[in-house]
This record gives sequence, C-alpha cells and structure tokens, in this order.
Amino acid sequence: MARDGRDQGVRLRDLDGDGTAELLVANETTQAVWRFEDGQWRRWLPMPGRVRFVDSEGRDAGLRLRDLDGDGRDDLVFSDATRFGVYLWRDGDAETASGWSVTALEGERPTAGQADVPMIVRAGTNNGAWFHSRHLWIQNEDTARLPDHVDRRSFEALLGKVAHMPPPRTAATIAARDARRSSMPGAIGCQ
Repeated sequence: MARDGRDQGVRLRDLDGDGTAELLVANETTQAVWRFEDGQWRRWLPMPGRVRFVDSEGRDAGLRLRDLDGDGRDDLVFSDATRFGVYLWRDGDAETASGWSVTALEGERPTAGQADVPMIVRAGTNNGAWFHSRHLWIQNEDTARLPDHVDRRSFEALLGKVAHMPPPRTAATIAARDARRSSMPGAIGCQ
C-alpha cells in the first residue's frame, strides 16, 4: 500500500496458518497486526521492539519475515544502521496470545564483541541482504575484505541465546510447515 508514491509499511501474510492473511503494519507511527474476524479488521498483536518495514520516507527500514527455527511460522529479523533484533513466533494457548514473544537477539550498534545481525538496510536501501541455505547473506562494498567477499550468519547464530531450544511442535505448526514445504516449487512431496 502506497500513499503519494510512498510505501506505508503494510503487508499481508497468513501468520496463523488458517488460510486467511493477516494485515501487518510496521511504519514510524504504527507497529501492529490486524486480523479479519466477523466481517471486520480487528487489532490482534503488537509488533516487537519498534521494528518497521519502512521509515518515515517510505524507504526500506530493514524488517524481514523468515522462519528461522523451523517451526513453519514466520519469525522477524530486523536490522538497520542503529539497532537489530530477532524475534520468534510462538503460537498461543489458553493463557498466552500468539506472537513474536521470544527475543532471540536484540541490541544497538556499535556492538563491539557482541553477537549482532549485519545491517540489512543502509540509508533506506537494501544493503545486499538475502536468505539462502539457512543463512542471512550480506554482500556489498564493505564485505570485499571478508572471505568469499560476503558476511554470512547462520540461522543458528541469528537465534542467539535460544539456538538450542527446539521450536514448539504442535499439530498446527507441523501442518503449517508441511503446507509451506509442499507449496514450494521443486519441493519433495509436491504433487
């Protein structure tokens, strides 16, 4: 969604696996998720840690959705020139709401000696970031001195303090994972 040619930080994504997309808004003024219920959009969840899809000018702010822990749900990876965070989705139950309730990694730059997430954006543009083979890859003019000319972080490194904590396995998360795998072109089991 754009207004006067500026991205407003609105995305659609089926977060809970029910087949209906939720509305994610992450910009300078609003960070929340809405769900369509009973014929109308209702505020459902907050976004964690001041993450945003776009800055005040509608430029890329460094938020990406990616399943890091293998539970079939989208986790959040956020990184810009001043701060970073990795937030894991957990399905709710009778006592707790669903959402990105586990903070795996979070901090502000500079991060001397501390685990961090490389800058996904710089000055509102993609900093050469992509995901492949369970890694976040960064390639740009600053990575030329690194081995293979890239900065790479495994999903395990991005998971930080929770890297060895197995993701929750519920019938819903297993079904969501299997549905995503079967819908991928070339996926094993795809018919």
